[in-house]
Amino acid sequence: MDFKELCNLLVEFTDIDIPSHNIRHTTNLSTDLGLCSCDMMTFIAIIETKTNKQIDIIELSQQMTVGDLLEQINN
Repeated sequence: MDFKELCNLLVEFTDIDIPSHNIRHTTNLSTDLGLCSCDMMTFIAIIETKTNKQIDIIELSQQMTVGDLLEQINN
């Protein structure tokens, strides 16, 4: 998955008012985008289905950025 695709998914999933082109690698999933732990788990399930990859949820945290998540997805 590439960065742009992940940003588009985030905008669609979160229904936020931030255009996907304003999301950066350093954007925090919790504080900047408002994802709670339940949202994160649901979003991870969507990504796993879309990419057919397993993501290590142990590595997820409230401090995770979009760049961190992208790294997890592509490992």
